[in-house]
Amino acid sequence: MRPRKMEPSQISKILLDRYQSGDSLAASEIWTRYAMRLKSLAQRRISPSLAAKTDPEDVLQTTFMEFFEKAKKDEVHWQQRGDLWRLLASIAIHHVLRQAERFAAAKRNVSREQPAAELSLVQNDQQIARRMDAILEPLLSNDSILSTVLLGRLAGKTLAEIADQTGKSQRTLRRVLQKAKMALIADSEIQTGLEIPVAADEALSARYEDYDLLKLIGAGGFGKVYLARDRINDCFLAIKALKRVWIGNAAAESLFLNEVTTIAALKHPNIVRFHKAGPLPNGSWFMVLDFAAGSSLDAIDFSRVRSRDAADWIRQIASALTYLHGQGVVHGDLKPTNILVTNGGAQLIDFGFSRQTGDRNPQWYGGTRQYGAPEKQSSTAADVYSFGKIIQYVHRQIQPLDASTNDALNHLIRDACANEPSDRPSSAEMLAVIQSSI
Repeated sequence: MRPRKMEPSQISKILLDRYQSGDSLAASEIWTRYAMRLKSLAQRRISPSLAAKTDPEDVLQTTFMEFFEKAKKDEVHWQQRGDLWRLLASIAIHHVLRQAERFAAAKRNVSREQPAAELSLVQNDQQIARRMDAILEPLLSNDSILSTVLLGRLAGKTLAEIADQTGKSQRTLRRVLQKAKMALIADSEIQTGLEIPVAADEALSARYEDYDLLKLIGAGGFGKVYLARDRINDCFLAIKALKRVWIGNAAAESLFLNEVTTIAALKHPNIVRFHKAGPLPNGSWFMVLDFAAGSSLDAIDFSRVRSRDAADWIRQIASALTYLHGQGVVHGDLKPTNILVTNGGAQLIDFGFSRQTGDRNPQWYGGTRQYGAPEKQSSTAADVYSFGKIIQYVHRQIQPLDASTNDALNHLIRDACANEPSDRPSSAEMLAVIQSSI
């Protein structure tokens, strides 16, 4: 007897139940099932006048983001006669209508704009452009390589391609660009713009249209993290985007790009892997990272954790921290929420407050009260203190242990959490103790 075919509403209910029970793959299946229909619906609903302001792809992304957020909060309630299509279509149509209302309101308010302020901004941009020309002109006339590099980058060439063209190494080309950048930064009249680190330049090649956002999976002070599907490679990734509220804030954008610069250079199995980064149409930025299903350390139910597994996590983070410090990088915000535990082990994540060991910029301190060092400064010693507090947190969850392991952990926590930075061991010394005693 042929099995009875399930109704669309039954399939939708199964997918919804799977998603709300924590099955991340269900999000992808919901996307695949409804994305094309929703995009077609948005194309039909967007009027010609609105088309210049709203793209069907944006409607699609916003619709799924709103739906997954509602489902996550258990605000989606199943109705026997309904199908997810009705709910998704309703969200999409409402989004188009809201966009139309904003567009109409903007047209009505054109007369209220202040031309004088707009003209002032234009004049300021023109002054900055003239000043940049005055600074770069002598550099370009005396350095043909700089001219070639700048023109090549404007044409979309990579440093590798320009290196092949000029016969110079990429390292030499970066020094040439750094020289020009420092000349611009040194000029007080143009310090109002955003400084994009040269080291991040190669990493900023991601195109937002190559990814489908599936659901919000995390958020912090500066960014939001989404589960995403890579359309080109058909795989799941994580996308971290700078929050809209920080768009145009030079300090926040600098922190975000600093994170790109830092994490792009790190290669360690217990540090989240970076792929690429790029700009968003709204003026914000995003970066693409590995996605691995798991929980942050603070969300782990330790009653179900073997002490051996917890010890492995400590060992893995100690290894990652030793590698990080060996690369001359300070994490700056070590805490359980910035450690992701997956089936593959523990990973350090969120390098938003990272810095080079010699950087003493006070505004980049990200330590939290419970895990931050008492000196309230980012340094390798401060990272060690925070790691000691993390070990203490885990140790309290996995009692009882054998006497020798308990003793070793207590001594390690005491030394790492010493009030004086000079009294704390290095991360490499901590790793050695952990490997031999735990």
